[in-house]
Amino acid sequence: MLAKLSELMFVKAMRRYVELLPPDGRGWLAGVRDVHVGRALALLHGKPERWTGSTCCAGDLPSPRNGYESEAAFSPAFKREFGTPPAAWRKAKPS
Repeated sequence: MLAKLSELMFVKAMRRYVELLPPDGRGWLAGVRDVHVGRALALLHGKPERWTGSTCCAGDLPSPRNGYESEAAFSPAFKREFGTPPAAWRKAKPS
């Protein structure tokens, strides 16, 4: 029971800390509050086996060969997961 209580206290303390970060705060905890960064972190932690060094390297998209035979097959799955087609994501991606 003490282990669960200490875990609960830790989670509450972390949530409070994140709430008190300044709006222009930097770092990974501040990133959790960002809509896009928070979503990306949730996806990464939700299915860590899905992501490899090559799929995350330099912000590149996962290759269509990662379970998809073509870009046409990959595009709907990417849009379903990220809310935008890969072509639009590539255009909006900062250089």
